[in-house]
Amino acid sequence: MRKGQRHRGGSILKGLQSRFLPSSIRCLKLLLTFQTRSDRTDNTTFTCIRKWEMDAEAAKILFESTILPAFKVHYSAMDDKTQFFVDEENNEIDGAGSPGLVQLSRGACDEPDWLVNFAIAHETAHGVVFLECNAQGVSVPQAQDYGRKKHEAWADLIATKVLMAQLPDVWALVEAQLHVLANKLGGSAVTASHPTGNKRVELIREYASAYVQAETPKSKGFLRTIFCCGSAPNNPVLRREKAFNSCFKKINNSTNF
Repeated sequence: MRKGQRHRGGSILKGLQSRFLPSSIRCLKLLLTFQTRSDRTDNTTFTCIRKWEMDAEAAKILFESTILPAFKVHYSAMDDKTQFFVDEENNEIDGAGSPGLVQLSRGACDEPDWLVNFAIAHETAHGVVFLECNAQGVSVPQAQDYGRKKHEAWADLIATKVLMAQLPDVWALVEAQLHVLANKLGGSAVTASHPTGNKRVELIREYASAYVQAETPKSKGFLRTIFCCGSAPNNPVLRREKAFNSCFKKINNSTNF
């Protein structure tokens, strides 16, 4: 996850209910702001801003009970003892992931639910990039310089695949906020270690669109029906896999992030 300055004013969570964790393990801050305006007859404006802050234990439960099992469906060879922890000293939106380890910053945990879910999925994905590269027959690049950018784009892609396939309700919340995610990831700012936020979201959207299209059966012509082998071309699972493989290899071959 790209480092970014924590939003000091707090995140505004409009209409988003915490459907993925019990309310008893979340910490809710309710900020009530009153203002006086001369153009109102009652002289009072009431503004309610709700900010969810996920504590370390809640984030760990989310990882162990939801995100990790979803990843295991696709990557059964991943480390069963993957550890999760929160860096309470880091107030930026940040994280790290590798085989056996997933870390999220305090700043990331203070963000809305949809972003916390995506951040944990993204960092978890870093730990299985090498498994996916092996499956794709792609050499695993060093996680530095341009190779680091590929790792970041692959982690986004893998996280999106897992969320769409295993946690569609979570993905629906993330998808609705992709324009916000692009800004959180730096927008058009160019760095040496990460693709731009706009490019990352562009790649996410491209795969998500291909995934949805794979759900729609394609009609066959008469001759194709006769001469093609079985029903493989119309198998949505195979079409989704083909869409993912295409996006994965596009990132591998890319020279412009």
